Formats: sequence, structure tokens, C-alpha cells
Amino acid sequence: ESFKQGMAMGMILLVVELILLFDTWIMKGLLAQGMVYGNAYVFFIVLMILVLVYAIWCFASAARFENSVINLLKNSLVLMIRHPGTSIRITFYFAFCCLVIWLIPVLLLIMPVLTVWLASASIEKVFEKYRKE
Repeated sequence: ESFKQGMAMGMILLVVELILLFDTWIMKGLLAQGMVYGNAYVFFIVLMILVLVYAIWCFASAARFENSVINLLKNSLVLMIRHPGTSIRITFYFAFCCLVIWLIPVLLLIMPVLTVWLASASIEKVFEKYRKE
């Protein structure tokens, strides 16, 4: 059941990310043509990062709680907004991971695992507040 929910959420979030990626690509093209509003590509990159953090909350919620896909998506959004410190920390973990991999490519084998482990430890602290005894 969790696999089905994960696939459904994954497809929804993938479509959203692809749309934002396409928008970024269009805006960069407009910027290359000298149009000032092409600078909006930065806005779409920020949205892509927010959707990535949201996806992490969604998959963590699906792994811990039983609910419908729609309710998991809603609850994950509430958790992401209600715990901005944790969301920002997750963003920094992934940014640091990308930087380290860019500087030392061989760490591609280790850094994603370390990053997800750190993110899950942060999210687990939040989930402890919402678990029933």
C-alpha cells in the first residue's frame, strides 16, 4: 500500500518539478534574448527547491503514517510550513550535499545516503510530536 501511495505522490511531484523545470528553461531562454523578465528563472528554481523539500516531507509522512494520498499531501504541506526550521535544515543538507559532490565527484556514492540520513533524523524529531502513545 505504501508503494502505491509513494508512486502516486512521486508521479504528481515529478510532473510539478518538470513543469517548473520547463518554466526555468523558458525564462533562461528569454534572458538570453535580452528580456529582463527572463530573470524570473530564479523564482522557478526556488520553487523547484521548495517542491523537493515538500517531496521529502511527503515520502517521510507516507512511510510513517497511514492515510490517503490526498491527505498525506495536505498533511505534509502543513508539516513543512509548521516546522520551517526543519525544512530549512533539510534544504541546507541537500545544498551541502550538492556542493560536496560538485567539488569531490567520487563522494557521489556516500553523500546522498548521509544527506537522507540527516534529513530523516530531523524529520523523525518532528514526527515524535505527532505519534500516538
